[in-house]
Amino acid sequence: MRSMIGNKEDDLTQPVEPPDSPSLVATKHTRQRWLKRLFTLVLLGVAVYLFLPLVGEIRLAANLFRSADWRFFVLAVVIQAISYCSYTGLNVVALKPFPGKIGFIDLMGVLAAMTFIQVGLPSFGVSSAALRIHLLGKFGYKPEESLVSLAMESLAEALGLVTAVFFGIGFLLRSGDTSVFQRLWIPALFIALLLLFGLLIRILADPKRVHRTSSWLTRIWNRLGGRWWKLDALLFQQRLEMLQKNLRRYQRNDLWLISLYSLGKVYLDVLCLGCCFLMFRYPITLGTMLTVYGLILFFGSLYGLASGPGTIDPFIPVIFSWFYIPGAVAIAAALTYRLIAFWSVRLVGFFWWQYLEGKNASPHD
Repeated sequence: MRSMIGNKEDDLTQPVEPPDSPSLVATKHTRQRWLKRLFTLVLLGVAVYLFLPLVGEIRLAANLFRSADWRFFVLAVVIQAISYCSYTGLNVVALKPFPGKIGFIDLMGVLAAMTFIQVGLPSFGVSSAALRIHLLGKFGYKPEESLVSLAMESLAEALGLVTAVFFGIGFLLRSGDTSVFQRLWIPALFIALLLLFGLLIRILADPKRVHRTSSWLTRIWNRLGGRWWKLDALLFQQRLEMLQKNLRRYQRNDLWLISLYSLGKVYLDVLCLGCCFLMFRYPITLGTMLTVYGLILFFGSLYGLASGPGTIDPFIPVIFSWFYIPGAVAIAAALTYRLIAFWSVRLVGFFWWQYLEGKNASPHD
């Protein structure tokens, strides 16, 4: 009895940390906003600095549009539309194991709306995931089902990206059109992406690894960034376990279809990029096209997710110039490709979002 009383007294005498006051919470949010703005300015500054050597080519790039073959522009638009249909098909299969019901056109609208919010409210993908949960909820899908299908989509797209970079490197090395430096860092980047993809699959295949990895990642994150955004270790572990459990819902045929749709989406997008070069009568090689496409997606994820729209745009012609593409062609092709594959989809996504918000809420909401 005495020991119980003693333990209770000891507990009472321990200092109790008060909850964060509203002013402290507001201060944290303000600090986060300023850090985010600083990060955006740094990334934009890097992109502009690397773009400076190409500034003199802007006038030549404008002249290229006067002599452009606009038939390839129309072809690029059509190919991009088919690529987006393949992307939507991927998500149809990713949502197949769950009881909700959404039409192909409405799902296409959900995906377009996600692309808009991703650049309108950049937050490393959190905003687009939240909008996906909200919009799919109108069609009977639960939040965890929306997140699982999103994870499956992301894994499939990573697979498509890795294969594109793999074939691109193979073509480049075979042609011999690369410098010694490129022959080192491009394969190194590919190997890093491949290892990361394989590690993710390996972790999700074993519940014990899920537990260990979630604990380790939470400790590392809270040690480095916990001052601004602290992760809940238990909640993070539960989310990973939920993801692992729901991934078992997919049958082998579903996984094959998801992979095929992902490859179709990626390689049609690559073909769209090639048409943007042919529009200006520049016959870009297949190896360069595949490798550049992979680099655009890689650096675009670093710039776009965290720092908002437009930050990556000055950087894309720089990526082209790394592969000895003339500066004027690099600027014109990059501008055309971004207009077709990026900005037009996000513009449509904004209006489609407004339409979907008018849908009747589902009973699951």
